[in-house]
Amino acid sequence: MRFPKIGDIALTILIALPALPILAGLPFEAPGTREFGFFYHGSGEWSARLLIVTLAITPICRFLRPSSITRWLQSHRRWFGVASFLYALLHVVVYLADNPSIAALVKDLGDTGIVVGWLGFIAMIPLALTSTNNAIRAMGGHNWKRLQRTAYAVAGLAFAHWILASHHPEPAFAHFGFLVMLELTRLIPARRKKPLRSLISA
Repeated sequence: MRFPKIGDIALTILIALPALPILAGLPFEAPGTREFGFFYHGSGEWSARLLIVTLAITPICRFLRPSSITRWLQSHRRWFGVASFLYALLHVVVYLADNPSIAALVKDLGDTGIVVGWLGFIAMIPLALTSTNNAIRAMGGHNWKRLQRTAYAVAGLAFAHWILASHHPEPAFAHFGFLVMLELTRLIPARRKKPLRSLISA
């Protein structure tokens, strides 16, 4: 039986900490109250941040000398991706708690920002479901990589949802602007070739 490493447990706890006040306060708030704004922002922004971290790992490691740090980042990339999905799921739970009637949900489908948000969440589901080693083996590395590249489309939808649905979209440009700058570094030739690594961590 394989037990989680202490570092993995610590990472899980650290990632989960921002969700605690949302989970603790959500059952005690009535729909439409001001506190839901805190729940919306917290869950949505952490989902976006973790998605950005997930996508940023590859361009960051591309220009760093191979080390224990880069190996750790690459081996935990899927952890950050799954965590991003879980915060997106929490974001959906907050939205459903704030809009408990079918009529309210249907009415919101006329809001472009809400529709884009739903599309982004739906697109994240297959990425999360195929994040296991067994899924990689079943799909094959090539097919799995092709599916995972849709994470960039998810990032675009997340950015659009943030700027369309938020009253203060400025942080969205700062967050995703950082990711865009990192991705642009792919246009710069790497100094060295790195050996191929297994998709499946040991």
